[in-house]
Amino acid sequence: MSTLIKKPEFNRNFPRLNIDMLAYYPISINGSYEKEVPLYLKTIGKGGLMFLSSIPLSVGKELPMRLLYYSKLIEFTARGVWTEKIQKRDTYIFKSGAIFTDISNENLDTINHIVNIHTGNKSFFS
Repeated sequence: MSTLIKKPEFNRNFPRLNIDMLAYYPISINGSYEKEVPLYLKTIGKGGLMFLSSIPLSVGKELPMRLLYYSKLIEFTARGVWTEKIQKRDTYIFKSGAIFTDISNENLDTINHIVNIHTGNKSFFS
């Protein structure tokens, strides 16, 4: 999936960049790793992200997630804040928002760089 960049959103505490990017989070059954669920990232910023998924994100639950931006792997933990069920023809998708709860300074800097490079604003999070 190619990365598609759109204009940033400024109506929140931490602005987010509209972007189409693939991310993943692992799911487990009985405490054992089972598989990774793809997330279709729609916005990202210093505070968190919004994405589409085939399964709902549990509000209040913290999940390890990862995304790949070109060759840079960005890993973090995010807590589900909201989720919305959307009907698409004969099936459903889920639109969810999450905030970062555990992310390294290096990975947060990378997200900052992603937003800055695509908006041309060097002080986007200042």
